[in-house]
Amino acid sequence: MKRPFASAIPLLVIVAGAFLLAAAAGYAFVQELRGWLGRGGPFPPSVLMHALVIFAALLLGSAMVLLRRAQAELRNAALQLERDAQRLSFLAHHDTLTGLPNRAMFAERAREAVAHARRHEKNAALLFLDLDGFKEVNDKLGHDTGDALLKAIAARLRAAVRGDDFVARIGGDEFCVLLQDIADRGEAASVAQKLVLELGKPYRIAEHDLVCGASIGIACVPHDGDDVDTLLRLADKAMYRAKGRGRNSYQFFSAAPGEKTTAKALVH
Repeated sequence: MKRPFASAIPLLVIVAGAFLLAAAAGYAFVQELRGWLGRGGPFPPSVLMHALVIFAALLLGSAMVLLRRAQAELRNAALQLERDAQRLSFLAHHDTLTGLPNRAMFAERAREAVAHARRHEKNAALLFLDLDGFKEVNDKLGHDTGDALLKAIAARLRAAVRGDDFVARIGGDEFCVLLQDIADRGEAASVAQKLVLELGKPYRIAEHDLVCGASIGIACVPHDGDDVDTLLRLADKAMYRAKGRGRNSYQFFSAAPGEKTTAKALVH
């Protein structure tokens, strides 16, 4: 990759040469003109020739300077367009408050994960999280505190999940976690339990000690289906079941083979 200064050397040489030529022609022009003024008589063609050389050299040098400036402006404009495109792409796929992927990006990634699980006969799970007590905090302390709390929750989610897990904010106080290539339902339960514990710890926001847990619903691939919309709907139902059983807990949508109960929960 060429360095900016190195790429400018040929142009600088041309510009310098053009202005040196103009200077040399200018000197000759002055000498010819002085001689003609002293001698009188017909106007010598060499004076006109030197004047044309001066004009051409100055025009070339100026054109090269302007060309260089235009190239720099075009390059800056292209870089700005690229940055704007990247920002627009980020905004289209991420939540502006927390910086997490949004619903659209989650759906896209979930479709890829489900297709991968189907193709390679792997297990996956979709966790649907709804915050417990967030509305009360938001109504009592205001939207600024509520926004700060959402940011803190998003940070805890990022820190709590594994490297290959995918976290997104899909609504006001709703989040989703996608678990790929898990061994079994027990692994999904372990992640859900960790999230319940981590999110249930107190938050220090604007001089307030706040508690905001989470109810989590879990739908598994392929046990509960292999369609993203269906999995979201089933995980949402399981989440409401968790809320109905005391909140701050997790529930599977359906029982594992051999289980008598329809769901499994852990309440803290």
